Amino acid sequence: AYKKPMDVYQESIKLNQEKAKAS
Repeated sequence: AYKKPMDVYQESIKLNQEKAKAS
């Protein structure tokens, strides 16, 4: 399934935020 660029952008931000919390 193809994701819209904005969806990928939002997901990457969420992942980065969770990484920041974990570290």
